Amino acid sequence: MLTLNKLRDFGADVDTGLIRYMNNESFYLMLVNKSLNENRLSDL
Repeated sequence: MLTLNKLRDFGADVDTGLIRYMNNESFYLMLVNKSLNENRLSDL
């Protein structure tokens, strides 16, 4: 299961991400999980 601490361990800027999503941790994690499961990350 993906957690904020695991994202931090990978080097993600979790604090900035949470600010963008009004500190809604569950919404933030849902979007991160969704993007990681996309097969189009290389398009970014």
